[in-house]
Amino acid sequence: MRFCFPVPAALWCLLTSVSLSAQSGAPIQSARVQSATSVQPVASAQPAAPAQPTEIFALHPRLGWIQSFYTADFRSFQGAIDCGVFSDGDGNGLALSLTGEYPLSERAFLGLGIGYMNRSGSLVNPGSFPARDTSTGNVVTVQTENTIEATLQYLELQPEFRYTIIPNFLRGPLRTVAALRFALPMTTTFTQSEKIVSPDNAAFISTGQRTQERSIASGEIYSRTSMGLGATAGVENMLRIGSNLFFTQQVLFDYNFTDVATDASWKTFGVRLEAGVRYAFMSTPSAPPEPEPIKEITVPPPTIAKVDPPPPPKPVMS
Repeated sequence: MRFCFPVPAALWCLLTSVSLSAQSGAPIQSARVQSATSVQPVASAQPAAPAQPTEIFALHPRLGWIQSFYTADFRSFQGAIDCGVFSDGDGNGLALSLTGEYPLSERAFLGLGIGYMNRSGSLVNPGSFPARDTSTGNVVTVQTENTIEATLQYLELQPEFRYTIIPNFLRGPLRTVAALRFALPMTTTFTQSEKIVSPDNAAFISTGQRTQERSIASGEIYSRTSMGLGATAGVENMLRIGSNLFFTQQVLFDYNFTDVATDASWKTFGVRLEAGVRYAFMSTPSAPPEPEPIKEITVPPPTIAKVDPPPPPKPVMS
């Protein structure tokens, strides 16, 4: 008599092993619990970085000097005497201004300035005319200079844009400046005079007196332009002298699109050298909230289900 087992022996051994392990329970559960509870999260909250102060506004008073230059092509204007064509001239004067700046970014700034600008100067036109030398009776040529001394003082509004091209240049930023200027005339007067350059014994005779220089016209420039328009470009160096305080130096180039007078071709341009102090108002943003600490979570051990092995197969008689 033979007994046949349809279930392979290897499978039977495997089922028996699972059954024994499930019945004992402790070794499997102990190993799983140890694996689940051996790792415990640890709170690792980092302190928030300190808030950095930021600039919200700046005031920038400056004092400087203007070297003005004139380009002209006129013989006279209202109130002046025609003594030939005036073509050029120059002069110098004081510059005083105050600018407020608003930051657009760490490098870009919008500003609005108001200032007093003295663009006074003179134009000289050489001339000549024949005259008789009373001592010799000969006709000689008298060389003269016709001069217009102009007093030109303006109240100027200057919307501007400044950009930092080098953040750390000689202990501070180096910035470029671009601006428009709107000039309101405060004082626009002139004095026109004529002077004999040669010969030395020539003179003007007026009211029985001999003089080599005489005034021929003066007064207000009534035909002055009511509002001038110009542009400015330049560079500015800033030396840090405090946490939010700078000593500034700038070189600016000014050009005016409009004429000094409406009835004369007479434009001004110039070079401005200015020094000042820039004070920035700072704001410290509120610190970000502290991150919540990571809570420790204990994972419970898994439940091991007890699995009963199937009954052994019945022998089959063949």
